[in-house]
Parts: sequence; structure tokens; C-alpha cells
Amino acid sequence: MGIQLSHINIIAKDWKNVADFYTKVFHCTPLPQGEELSGAWVDKLTELQGAKLCGVHLLFPNSPIALEIFSYQDMAKQIPTYPNTQGFTHIAFTVDNLEETIQKVLQHGGSTVGQIVKKSFSNSETFALVYLRDPEGNIIELQQEYN
Repeated sequence: MGIQLSHINIIAKDWKNVADFYTKVFHCTPLPQGEELSGAWVDKLTELQGAKLCGVHLLFPNSPIALEIFSYQDMAKQIPTYPNTQGFTHIAFTVDNLEETIQKVLQHGGSTVGQIVKKSFSNSETFALVYLRDPEGNIIELQQEYN
């Protein structure tokens, strides 16, 4: 079977709002039904007692990879993530129109982190790059390739 990436998870305060953001801005497609998870198997998996969570899986455009967005009934306090935070810090999307996508992010409750930069890499590819945040503060990198 080998190794294959299955999904990426976001734990959200309001999973419906975050799922709506990724659906509208990045054209992710929700799988038919939402999920409610609880029981002994969830407690064993998470090492939490009485864990209850609900959410949805969204498929990225042109990809079999899912974005799993869930909310726990009892949430731990959120610690803000910054570009230099240890661990997973952002999700990146390649887009056709950087400015248009930035505007969509902002219109749907996102915010900016830094400024747009252009960078040429050693393989002669040039990208415009920017960091933004989704409505709950998760960092998103947008990149647009230039020829």
C-alpha cells in the first residue's frame, strides 16, 4: 500500500463558519454528510474523557486530499500561531490570481499577516507569495507562479 496523505485537520471554534470559508474562497467541496464522533474509541484515540466532536470533510479542488474541519464540545484554549511557531503553521494554495484570492479571503472573514513578496528561486521559477489568516487565525500561504 505504501504511504499516502489522507487529510489535513483544523480544529475550529465554529466548524461551520470555517468550512464555509474554505468552500467559498478555495472551492473545496464538502463530502455529503457531516460527522458527529464520540464514544470509547474517540476517548482512547484522543486520551480525552467523554470527547465529543462534530464537523465535515472538504475535498480540495483537483485533489483526493481532504480538509477535515471539526469542533470539540469542550475546547482547549487556543494559542495563536505565528509563522515562526514550532510545529505545523500553515496550509498553502497555488492560485491563478493572487490579488483576487486575497480579496476573497478578506471578504469572507480572513485577515492579512504580511505583505506580498516576489521571489525567484534557483530553478528559475518566480512566485508572488503572501501569508494570510482564515477567520479563526489559521495561517494560509498563497502563491502565484510567474513565467
